Amino acid sequence: MQCDYLIALSAPLMQPSKVVADSGSLHAGYRTSDGAVILPAVMDMPLVQILFKLSSAAGVAPQQGEFLSLLRYRPGQEYRPHHDYLTADEADYSQVGRTGQRALTMLTYLNEGYAGGETDFPDLNVRFKGGTGDALLFANTDEQGAPLPDSRHAGIAVESGEKWLATLWIREKTFWPWVVEEAKA
Repeated sequence: MQCDYLIALSAPLMQPSKVVADSGSLHAGYRTSDGAVILPAVMDMPLVQILFKLSSAAGVAPQQGEFLSLLRYRPGQEYRPHHDYLTADEADYSQVGRTGQRALTMLTYLNEGYAGGETDFPDLNVRFKGGTGDALLFANTDEQGAPLPDSRHAGIAVESGEKWLATLWIREKTFWPWVVEEAKA
């Protein structure tokens, strides 16, 4: 039910997916899916409940999560091997300076009925194909915040059908700009 809701909410918002770069978001040939980021203006109570459920499952505060990103992969679409941790830049476009690194990634699989489309970790020789409602949580950094090279992963090309996925990137610190962290003594 919640998976169907996320698909219905995001379907009309889909645009070609982008990647984070030093100068902003841009289209890259190695990421060919369609995506939609659910910004605060679109959030409703069912979505807030889903965010709290995902955060709880990951063992983090909801405000550490970036805004939920929904993805649709059609036949032939893929996301070639990449890391989710970010490069800090002088303009802090990636917000690593403010919010910390993308320490964790949670992928929630929203549907079945497609061929191909596995999540592949080539350096670990692991592939995963979730069913509806399954989630995969993995670390992008170690406990000191250093990038984990073995977290490199890919969305293998879908052969038939459509694959829908919700991605929650979890930062080391508060991401939501309207939540102020308490000063530590």
